[in-house]
Amino acid sequence: MLELGNYPLVSLKEARIKRDFYQTLLIDNINPAQHKKDEKIKLAVKEQVSQTFNFYFDEWLSKNKNNWSNKHLKEIPKRANKHPLPHIGNMAIIDTDTPKIIEVLRKIEH
Repeated sequence: MLELGNYPLVSLKEARIKRDFYQTLLIDNINPAQHKKDEKIKLAVKEQVSQTFNFYFDEWLSKNKNNWSNKHLKEIPKRANKHPLPHIGNMAIIDTDTPKIIEVLRKIEH
């Protein structure tokens, strides 16, 4: 049995809409419980894919900017934009592995 939600958080109208949706899935020979799990997995993967090195760099920069001098705060993004970010900035974190990071570090080294 699949839960439709708890009243009053889910109204009777919303529960009926969900029920109708799940009935259509059953008609199409799709298991509603499995469909719900698959949708959660797709959402989690989509969130992970959108998290790039640029995303985490910006997050890291914001968290630490109050601990640095103005000179250092200007220098960090300049260096990051010159060296690692052009190579891996738009890469999703989940697509990264050790050989890719080593390749980028070797490019920076030379």
